[in-house]
Amino acid sequence: MIHCLLPAIPEDGVVRGDAAHHLHTVLRVRKGEPLALLDGAGHILPATVGDSSKHEVLVLPTGPVQTLPRTSPDVTIFQCVAKASHMEWLVEKAVELGAAELVPVLSRNCVSRPEAGSTVARWERIASAALEQCGGPWRMNLAPVHTWTQAIERVRAFPGAVLTAALPEGTPPIRIVLDKLRDRLSPRSYALFVGPEGDFADFELDELRDAGSRFIGLGPTVLRTDTATVAALACLRLIG
Repeated sequence: MIHCLLPAIPEDGVVRGDAAHHLHTVLRVRKGEPLALLDGAGHILPATVGDSSKHEVLVLPTGPVQTLPRTSPDVTIFQCVAKASHMEWLVEKAVELGAAELVPVLSRNCVSRPEAGSTVARWERIASAALEQCGGPWRMNLAPVHTWTQAIERVRAFPGAVLTAALPEGTPPIRIVLDKLRDRLSPRSYALFVGPEGDFADFELDELRDAGSRFIGLGPTVLRTDTATVAALACLRLIG
């Protein structure tokens, strides 16, 4: 099944512009081939390919537009910015696992330091391609790069539970923390905060604790920052 992500599902059944070029020239869709049109806002239209050219592709609906709910639980990732390849892989996997939002954060030990307030176009492209590949109904919001202070302010105001993947000795496993939280959250909403390659500074852990974050452990080994994010997000999907 081919998925085609569009700004909106066309009412006239014609895909135009870059999306048409991609379907016709790159993917070489054939007449009668099944596909699904996505808008990233929860809507999916099942269809088959009609006539196509590099400028326009006609799609023939095989059913009504479906409106799908967001993935539960709702997860916002506060990710201290990782090195380029690690961050790109992380963005892709966060989309596949249905994260609602990814907030890039500049912490003290970040090696890669994009400008605060900026949006990284490459991350946006990777997120769109990942959604198209996995067929997810909802686009993950990629927030502008946050300073540490901005991130802590958002943590303090977050309406659900904030979890920080941390290494201090005695940190309880994520399973135990989630078991205690599951019956208290309605609707279930989590923020997941993960440090950079150099981990959190001590004062950052103190500020996260003071802001109400709960610390979680992800096993006996030290995980790379992108691995830690994906592991914790997968746990939230399975048992959160």
